[in-house]
Amino acid sequence: MCCVAFASSVQYNPYQNPPAFLFVLLPFSSWFQTNKINVMEWPAQSPDLNPIENLWGDIKNAVSEAKPRNVNELWNVVKESWSGITAERCHKLVDSMPHRCQAVLKNCGHTTKY
Repeated sequence: MCCVAFASSVQYNPYQNPPAFLFVLLPFSSWFQTNKINVMEWPAQSPDLNPIENLWGDIKNAVSEAKPRNVNELWNVVKESWSGITAERCHKLVDSMPHRCQAVLKNCGHTTKY
């Protein structure tokens, strides 16, 4: 099942908003099919497939190491840490996606080392 099929089969409470990705993904489903592009099934809860989580972890570690004593120090550590994220770090995270996808598939959608 591809994520387009998954998206169209999602059940939600009528009193809740539907998942936001449905509004973005569904208009493109026919384009993917027309262009014969296979779309990977995407687990609902997939932090392993979301590299930004690694960057948040980097910031969390920087805050933990700095041990800020007040809000201003905290904000400064967060800003410094965020601005210190290199393009190389981001490229490595993007390059890790094939391995991440394989690991998630191998674990049937459950957490991995990522």
